[in-house]
Amino acid sequence: MTPGVPFSGKRHPRVWFTGNLRLGCSDKLRRANRSFASVDEMDHFLIVHWNEVVHPDDHVWVLGDFCADRATLADAYLEQLNGSKCLIVGDYDLLEIRRAKGWEYVDWFVKILLDEQWIFLSHYPLHGRPPGTNDVLNLFAHDDENAPARAPCCDVGLERWSYRPIGIEDVRFRLESTRRRLFPHSRPSRFDH
Repeated sequence: MTPGVPFSGKRHPRVWFTGNLRLGCSDKLRRANRSFASVDEMDHFLIVHWNEVVHPDDHVWVLGDFCADRATLADAYLEQLNGSKCLIVGDYDLLEIRRAKGWEYVDWFVKILLDEQWIFLSHYPLHGRPPGTNDVLNLFAHDDENAPARAPCCDVGLERWSYRPIGIEDVRFRLESTRRRLFPHSRPSRFDH
């Protein structure tokens, strides 16, 4: 609660991150070993878990691979999911998906400021550091098991997070846990607020 501001009892909107939902994609069941009997069961599970976390006034960044390649499917899924939704384009997000009416914003990558932290959102992890990005955290969601896990980056793909969107505090906790495990005598980094 902010000093001098009366408590209203209202919840503040939150920002969430996720990716690799691949709603409606039967190949995702086979290739990723998702333990669902059918695409319908998978879709229902993912939508329910999304809506358990995300409130209608929240904001969600989907870092690629949203759904099967039909705009009618994308529109139907977007209507069922809470929050305002922004898409960072992944390899499965064809033009029809990008043009779906339910997106507030669509781009290939973006740099945002959240809680005094610059964050570069992309589908693929940054393999190098572009000039001027040393203090920028990279969130990505490409489901490559061989993707680099170096800080300051974090894979927010939903398989890594119990099939739910995550908040920035989850990312910071994961980065700090990894730092402590790998470098037990090091000091916290600027990304571990």
